[in-house]
Amino acid sequence: PERGHELYPQIAELSLQLYRDADALSYAKRAVQLGPSDAAATVRLGEVLEKREDLDGATQAYERALEIDDRQWKVYFTLARLRIRLGQEARAAELYRTVMRRAPDEEMVIDAARRAIDLEEYLGSLGELERELSPLAYAHADKPVYRNLLIELYDRYGTPLAARAAEGDASVRPELTRLGEHGLRPLLDVLVDGEAHEMRVAVALLGAIGNPSAAPALFRLALDRRGPAAAAATAMATPLREDRAGRVELRELAALAAAEVATPKELPLLQKLYAEPEK
Repeated sequence: PERGHELYPQIAELSLQLYRDADALSYAKRAVQLGPSDAAATVRLGEVLEKREDLDGATQAYERALEIDDRQWKVYFTLARLRIRLGQEARAAELYRTVMRRAPDEEMVIDAARRAIDLEEYLGSLGELERELSPLAYAHADKPVYRNLLIELYDRYGTPLAARAAEGDASVRPELTRLGEHGLRPLLDVLVDGEAHEMRVAVALLGAIGNPSAAPALFRLALDRRGPAAAAATAMATPLREDRAGRVELRELAALAAAEVATPKELPLLQKLYAEPEK
């Protein structure tokens, strides 16, 4: 039929619902034959093959669908899931990275990036993911989503490195130094308008990284009795009493981190910090 490549995928779906898998596969293949450049028909073929547990055939169909139209973002997730089932985790991670780089929808970017972080933590390749995510945070400074994802990655990657450095493992110092060069700007930005957890991550990493350029911002935070969290809560008319302990803890962490990275020119600030009572 003239519209066969449009109708056969629908018939294939109905056949699947009726548990007539062989018929579904036949119609799905026929649809692709009639419309080889029809991405939707090719995706339907992949779905039929997947339900028949033909994972190799399904991955080939999904890959072909992306060759036809590489903006089918949900297909990347489906293909990544199959790659993981096939034990091809690195190829799955690359699919998530592609969505993270290119998808226009922020929720989809967040989902892909978090899946990539989980998977690449398992693969031991978080450092490579950081090298890819960091430029995105700089290039899209107007989109906090990339910076926030980068802080999540730093927490999962940089925090364990910092712990190893604190235990005397000198082998992680070059990577911490690199993070200090790549991540200084987003970590400092978080001290201004980040969430409480993000600020704690940033403070701890800035102290461990040891970049002296972080000292002024850390001293400001340590000496600021109101703090960013208090200012935000005031703007929302939220009682601050329950948040006071958290702010004091954050200031203490900032003070310790500031002392770690301070240079002789920050001596007056250190003296001011030492003399500062917490009211």
